[in-house]
Amino acid sequence: MSDACAFIETMAQSSHMRDAAATVRLMAVLLWGIAVAGLPSVVFAQPYAGPDALERAHKRLQWQAKNGGWTRVPDGEILRSGSEGTRVLELRERLVETGDLVRWWSAPPDRYTGDVAEAVRHFQRRHGLRVDGVVGPETLRELNTPIDERITQVEENLQKQRDLLAKNQKHYVLVNVPDFHLFLVEEGRVRLDMAVVVGKDGWRTPAMQDEIEHVVFNPTWSVPASIVEEELAPKIATDPNFFERNNMIVLDLRNGSKERVDVDGLDVDWKNFDPRSFPYLIRQQPGPANPMGQIKFMFPNSRGIYLHGTPMDHLFEERFRAFSHGCVRVEDPVALAAALLDDEPGWTEERIEKLTHTEKTRQVDLDEHVPVHIVYWTAFVDEDGTLHFR
Repeated sequence: MSDACAFIETMAQSSHMRDAAATVRLMAVLLWGIAVAGLPSVVFAQPYAGPDALERAHKRLQWQAKNGGWTRVPDGEILRSGSEGTRVLELRERLVETGDLVRWWSAPPDRYTGDVAEAVRHFQRRHGLRVDGVVGPETLRELNTPIDERITQVEENLQKQRDLLAKNQKHYVLVNVPDFHLFLVEEGRVRLDMAVVVGKDGWRTPAMQDEIEHVVFNPTWSVPASIVEEELAPKIATDPNFFERNNMIVLDLRNGSKERVDVDGLDVDWKNFDPRSFPYLIRQQPGPANPMGQIKFMFPNSRGIYLHGTPMDHLFEERFRAFSHGCVRVEDPVALAAALLDDEPGWTEERIEKLTHTEKTRQVDLDEHVPVHIVYWTAFVDEDGTLHFR
């Protein structure tokens, strides 16, 4: 505490501080940080740190707003390591004000040194941005988002989190679409958390609530007519072996028979495909290339949205994981299946792994349905007490 107070006194006398208001604002933010640092740590037992932690962040933002808000970084060239000037000084002040930069005094304040680059990376992680330590247009826009807008954003998300907490559910799955993340909560504690892939532009994953009723191992994929029209038909028109190469079959939907038909005998103009006059269903059989992966988690709904695995594991390495047609692809479907089937004797991860390599479809019903919440939380506090925005 004495070192921090000595630093505040030094900075208050520094020629780098342009005016009294800036000095007061910096002092206030630092003292707030000291006070928060002195609080005992909390063990969080729910996704993120919960609404109580977000409420504390809300109060902090309100307090900052009353004490001058935060510094605006002027428009200009991209700021990166080696940059110098008053914009770097203002960037340092801005990062200190939100706790992204702690050691304000570690170098000449108008130089973009390593500590500033690391603070920018911390800011970028908190805002779901590309983490490169460079202040480009996207990062600058987030830095200059008015504090009043952030306060409103926190208030809206605080209500959403309270609404979920009010349900008093001890066992549920939560998917936060903007954070590309899934949590499995059991007995009020997070048992699993993993990355997810969600809907891309034009195929946005909807916010919804439902219940997982059963798990399907080695699922088939019934291709929606809209995907046939937009993506498959042009490929089928130029590739006579498309169905064979993709392990797909065609079923006749007329008369409700769903009989398999010979694809070579189909009288379909694929170049001018019209889903309204297409009396068939294209189905991809189980296998390593099936877009559903090897496990699907079903909560039957009119939107055709569910959780499933994927053969495209490399997408989980991406920062912005919006690539699906609306469904939620989960990073570790085996672990999720084992956890959901925990009350069923014998359903270990080893057994599930073995089953997924048989390519034989099997459905297992859950004795108790598990609520699933697909939400859009764009402000939350993580388990380390850090406030995030999306």
